Amino acid sequence: MNSKTQKLTAVLMTGCFCILVFAGLAYFFIRLEEAPGFLRFLYGAIFTGLCFGMSSVVTERVREIRKGEEDDLDNY
Repeated sequence: MNSKTQKLTAVLMTGCFCILVFAGLAYFFIRLEEAPGFLRFLYGAIFTGLCFGMSSVVTERVREIRKGEEDDLDNY
């Protein structure tokens, strides 16, 4: 496995894991019946927004890896 494939795998696995956690939390808060409706909507919207934000970050990072751009974290 070359370095580019390892980076892509790490980014995709981490991103998918985070998106699944955020989606699960959004579903949990939306289905929570003890909380008032506005709190359920607020927390559900926050975690849904985090899902979309994480997917855009993962998409951008995959494009950077395919172009061959290096990140600064490789220096540490």
